[in-house]
Amino acid sequence: MKELNEPDQIELYIRKSGIKEKLSTEGIIFKVFRYEKGELLASPVEPLDYILFPVEGKAVIYGIRNDGTSFPISEIRKGDIIGDVEFTGSDEPVLFVEASKPVVCLAIDIKAYRKILMNDVTFLQTILASFAGKFRKIITIDAMSGNIEERVLNYMENLSPEHELYRISEAIYALRCSRRQLQRVLRKLADEGKIMKTGKGRYKLSR
Repeated sequence: MKELNEPDQIELYIRKSGIKEKLSTEGIIFKVFRYEKGELLASPVEPLDYILFPVEGKAVIYGIRNDGTSFPISEIRKGDIIGDVEFTGSDEPVLFVEASKPVVCLAIDIKAYRKILMNDVTFLQTILASFAGKFRKIITIDAMSGNIEERVLNYMENLSPEHELYRISEAIYALRCSRRQLQRVLRKLADEGKIMKTGKGRYKLSR
């Protein structure tokens, strides 16, 4: 992890993040961190000191079972928040967040600003929306049963914006299947008329 200290860079990422629309507190000193592919943004082995707002790149959230095997949860992209759960409770993450591509994050020091931000209604609404979105996704995914075809249709009906699947790399985490399995199922569902192909790697539920 590398901290970017150039004022012009920090200002650029503040604008790109849209952070000013997510809080009303003035005078917060933001930091900018860059993580290379394979670096951890958060892990259960150490406290999370910052709320992170990804501005560029992608990361994956995953857990590790008692037998040492990992299980994917979802992808993190621009607009998501890392540390929303930790901000409201424990500073220790329960899952791993790893950069799958180089990631740049705007960061707010939790300890320095927690008390102030706890009184910032706009920021609390942002945190609540982020937390609720993650909770809904986890509950919906956990409730998914049946074969991959049924899970794909359920995912497109309940989780995918506009009932359209266009992020295969993200969907495979949610659906617990390989890219090849998902592509095969998407072709089959399209042939059956249950979904429509709307572009390269893009599919939409048929109505």
